[in-house]
Amino acid sequence: MSHCTRFQFSYRDEAIAVGAFRRLGLRPETAVISWYDSDLAKAVLGHIGIAGKGVSRAICARHSPFQLFLVRSGSDFQLVIESDDRSALADHERVEALEAAFRFAYLAVAAERTLCASLDDGGVPWTMEEQPDGMVIRFGPDLARRVILRSVGDHVEEEVAGVLGGRCAELTAELEDLLASATAELLTEWKPSYHETIDDEVVQVLRLGA
Repeated sequence: MSHCTRFQFSYRDEAIAVGAFRRLGLRPETAVISWYDSDLAKAVLGHIGIAGKGVSRAICARHSPFQLFLVRSGSDFQLVIESDDRSALADHERVEALEAAFRFAYLAVAAERTLCASLDDGGVPWTMEEQPDGMVIRFGPDLARRVILRSVGDHVEEEVAGVLGGRCAELTAELEDLLASATAELLTEWKPSYHETIDDEVVQVLRLGA
């Protein structure tokens, strides 16, 4: 293993979020949403078109009986799941499963559009294998090099394995920008292979193509 990094996860990129909705087979749209102090205020004021105490632009998609909203919160986005069906919202396992599915889709799209796209540009073979808690991206002529992403609570754990030299951090820098919250501290443990003096030839190809 070259390095292992852990950081607090956040939705950072609107285009990646749209891709995540589509990966789940949903049709994302943009909308203006409003917050109310109570369900009663929402039912009464919202019904007659009066905005609540806050208004924001959001990306939304229907996943019956739920409505998913990705709302701007500072420099990041926040996922909100709502439903007119109170019994559905009360089913916490179902709501948590939907949230986990969207996060997984976001991780996959972010990986495809950063690391995997760079591998394609460099002519480097790769595969993505989905696992219950994340995914493994294998790459290189023998597919022996790996980037492993795991979703652990509100954090992401990332491992780079099979890459020699100090270029392993460059592989995941762009991906981390899309996944780590603006205030996240990246906790990285460097492995012995990181300190190898010979740079990995596959990573060198990617670096030259950047």
